[in-house]
Amino acid sequence: MQINWITVAIGAVSAAYGAYTFWARKNTPEKFAKLAKMRKFYGEKIGTAVHTLGYTVLPLVIGCVLVYLGLRGVSLFN
Repeated sequence: MQINWITVAIGAVSAAYGAYTFWARKNTPEKFAKLAKMRKFYGEKIGTAVHTLGYTVLPLVIGCVLVYLGLRGVSLFN
């Protein structure tokens, strides 16, 4: 089995982005203009949930799946 390093790298970057947004939203939420707009449009609770899903959960899940697939030899570009 051959590891596909491109897929692993893309997955790692996606997972790192998700982890960063999780950390930054907890420590410096004022950095996220889209978070403020979503909270204003959807309300505090739903706006935060939508932002968390789109900018934290999805990148983390996609990143972990891509790392797993890359380690199994799957390529995104074939």
